[in-house]
Amino acid sequence: MRWPVFFLFVYLAMAFEQGLGNLLEIKRVNPSFLLIVGAFIAISASPKAVVWSSLTLGLLSDLIHPLQLAGLADVTIIGPSCIGYLAGGYVAVQLRGLMFRDSPLTIGLMVVAMGMFAHLIIVVALTVRGLPFMPGDPVIGWHAADQLLRRFFILMYTAVLALPIGFALLRTDSLWGFPSVMGYRRLRRT
Repeated sequence: MRWPVFFLFVYLAMAFEQGLGNLLEIKRVNPSFLLIVGAFIAISASPKAVVWSSLTLGLLSDLIHPLQLAGLADVTIIGPSCIGYLAGGYVAVQLRGLMFRDSPLTIGLMVVAMGMFAHLIIVVALTVRGLPFMPGDPVIGWHAADQLLRRFFILMYTAVLALPIGFALLRTDSLWGFPSVMGYRRLRRT
């Protein structure tokens, strides 16, 4: 995988996520363009590249999406999305052999698979982090059920947007330098 191309597309995904966030918002639900890029990479890249790209995308997701807790300022916790995206990338690497890789529908399904594991781990990590281990240290405004429901809608919204964006990403396949699949070269689109 060509890392400069990765960072260019990640920069674009972050710009779309931050710039179009309010425009595409539906009842506090915004799509995750970083997850779409992660699913695209998980379909075609080597397992090692999937690990590093998932960690990078998770770190960036932690940084650009601070937690909004009632009565407190926005809080940035680095780690839950890193672990969640890493688990989602692992699941995608295990599932990609079962799917046709050159289809936008596959990217949409990978968004659902990756996102399901990633968001579940993120909510569990943040819920366990918020347990009152010390007296007087509960997290106000954090409810795991509400977070899971909200993240489910984020995931479905992202999966729907992954279809047209995945189609565009598949057109850039030759830029990425992904390895060939099972020893066969990919056919070039004209």
